[in-house]
Amino acid sequence: MDTVSNDAYESLMQFLYRAPVALVQTNLQGDIEMMNPMGSQLLMPLSREGNLENLFEVLRQVVPQLRELVQNFTPATGTVCESLRFSLREEFRSSNSHRHLSISVQKLDACCLMTMVSDATLEVEREQSGLARRLKDASRLDALTQMPNREVVKEHLALAMATAPGDPGHEFAVLFMNCDRFKQINDSLGQSVGDAVLNLIAERLQATLRLADSLGNSGDRQLIAARLGGDEFVVVLGHMMRPDDVHAVALRLIDVLSQPYGVGTHQLHCSVSMGIVLRAQAVGDADTVLRDASIAMEAAKRSGGARYVIFTPSMQELAVTRAADEEALRMALSEGQLFVVYQPVVGLLQDGVIDPSAGVEALVRWQHPERGVVPPVEFIGLAEQCGLIGALGD
Repeated sequence: MDTVSNDAYESLMQFLYRAPVALVQTNLQGDIEMMNPMGSQLLMPLSREGNLENLFEVLRQVVPQLRELVQNFTPATGTVCESLRFSLREEFRSSNSHRHLSISVQKLDACCLMTMVSDATLEVEREQSGLARRLKDASRLDALTQMPNREVVKEHLALAMATAPGDPGHEFAVLFMNCDRFKQINDSLGQSVGDAVLNLIAERLQATLRLADSLGNSGDRQLIAARLGGDEFVVVLGHMMRPDDVHAVALRLIDVLSQPYGVGTHQLHCSVSMGIVLRAQAVGDADTVLRDASIAMEAAKRSGGARYVIFTPSMQELAVTRAADEEALRMALSEGQLFVVYQPVVGLLQDGVIDPSAGVEALVRWQHPERGVVPPVEFIGLAEQCGLIGALGD
């Protein structure tokens, strides 16, 4: 029996000696009674004078609450603390290391403690790396629809634009979509209904394009759908065999996205207008391509919506001119370049007699400092685009 006991004791000592964690036995006052080699290795850097007599004193700078935790633990046995982490302060760690330790304390009986200290540096680094990765993924996702956002689209576009003309799959297309009646839905039924519609649009896009996940990790990494913000969505079609292939995709998306949306008791109709930029028209950087696709989308919307328009360079020139005219009109409103004219309203009575009570109508005209009086049709169109019709009426 004594031989068995000695063998067991010897095995226990071997385990303690080789254990990859620090094992320290103390009394309730923290006086160290037994410690394995790993204990000396981990705790010695924490002792200013190399004194390892009392565990509470060794850990006082990094875990000052340990003594109080033990004193306040009233059960005869049990866990005093578990996996309490601390980072070694600058004065305790070498210049080329950044270590984190974890401490657990078990009360064995009325007068004995067993403390385990382990190096948690790798575990903490893995957790921090995972958190950074999750935060990065979150920053690349649209919060509402969980679709990729503008930054992801720009990355994919930059890769597509970097493909050499002779490479296979050189052709690509950018499809920029905007809902035709989303503002009316939002204004009349509220933002929650509008958000539900946006989520349904996202689901239809992903289902139609057969996208595998929210970050664009599908079987074909050249295909991505994203929400840029508001009611604007974009699809990047990469590795196209022919530019004309985009037409079938555009028609399919417009058809699918124009179907009624069931939200609660409402059946809502919300078609989309789409602008398309092909590889041949893609110039500049990704932001420029998205801008040009947006310009083509606006052209589709002005043509009645629920359709797509292919971008041409002349559209960008027209957009620049229109922007300059809009800015000039806003300035005209503030600088008094608008004036009122009165036009008689002629009414004829029986026998061709003019009705004197017909009155006049007031019309606003724009006296441009360089162009003279701007044609009424052009003036009214610009005023509508600028949202100034109400202001002019006031």
